[in-house]
Amino acid sequence: MTLAHILGRPGFFARTLFLSGASALQAGAHALHEKAFPARLDIPELRVLFIQLGQIGDYALSEPFLRAIKSQPGKDVSITALIDPINYELCKKGGAADEVVLYGSRKYTRRKPSPFPSALLDERKFDCAVWLRGDLNVLLWLVRKGVRFVSVAKYPAPLRRACFALISGRPARKKYPHFTECLESLLREHFPGARMPDKERPRAVRPSGKKVFIHIGSGNGLRRWPRERFVSLSRILLESDKALKICLLGSEADCPDAGAMLGDTGLSSYGGRIEDLCGRVGLPELKRVLSSGALFIGFDSGPMHIAASSGIPMVVMMGPQSPMTFGPRGNPNARVVYKAPFCSPCWQFSCVRNGGGAGECVLAITPGEVFKEASRLLGKGGPCVN
Repeated sequence: MTLAHILGRPGFFARTLFLSGASALQAGAHALHEKAFPARLDIPELRVLFIQLGQIGDYALSEPFLRAIKSQPGKDVSITALIDPINYELCKKGGAADEVVLYGSRKYTRRKPSPFPSALLDERKFDCAVWLRGDLNVLLWLVRKGVRFVSVAKYPAPLRRACFALISGRPARKKYPHFTECLESLLREHFPGARMPDKERPRAVRPSGKKVFIHIGSGNGLRRWPRERFVSLSRILLESDKALKICLLGSEADCPDAGAMLGDTGLSSYGGRIEDLCGRVGLPELKRVLSSGALFIGFDSGPMHIAASSGIPMVVMMGPQSPMTFGPRGNPNARVVYKAPFCSPCWQFSCVRNGGGAGECVLAITPGEVFKEASRLLGKGGPCVN
């Protein structure tokens, strides 16, 4: 891609430049705040406001961090979590927070935005706040109430240099930390008594049967595989092992695609060996449902990170984001298929390189490549669920 090509799409380039600059500005401001107004975290009875308005994957990766803060030895820590609607039930069922407050931020939510719950938060008294994902309303409330905070936003992120990769046509050479590594750094810096759980999980006994879960959903069209690719992959899997069964996972929005897959001539002959679970399995139940499976296959998504935490063997397809920054963590049986284009990690909603829609990085992944990794894991044994 040339500079002329990029400048020919001013909206795309302007968005990249804006996001890069805004992220860098936020990082600098948060770092200065922490130095100028250090938070008191050595209090035996600590009342914390946990701010996580990001999407499903952000919350799934940060839940162990939340538990680590809560379980500090010698401290009585009370946590109020400010959470996006899509993660509200997941956070409540997780039980790491003492209270969960709902806020549908216009910046982050995929659902209808809701007003900032200032009246409810005004009734609480917090010793400090922990900022993982927040917006301007949150920042203004913290300043108004004089609540000091520590922030994960100050750590290096490839978003701040995304525009340089687009201009040069070469991938960023700098190694950036994974999101969980940023959380671990925040713990070491401000909560020295807190410990994240071990990254790897022990293997467990393989369940009876061979059930493969395929997540066909996606947060946006940029990372959505064409339905025909999922059909082809499913057919190859079913042909490879007559005992294997496939369960399709996704939200209610994915039901039409799942129905079309089941009616496709390439899969219609397999009858009862394919089950449609789209819209029928909520996020809080997902980990339990996956415990009956032998393999999970899907793109970078919130359910992928939940699957990683369950320990089930998995094949993860990545493109817009790189495994270096948002790949599966804590699962020794995870395999990643990634083509590493120069423009990844990418924070766009459509691909400038192929005229929109699914990313060129996503379309570069073939069903055969995914099956190759899947067959290796299916031959090794079952999931790591305890």
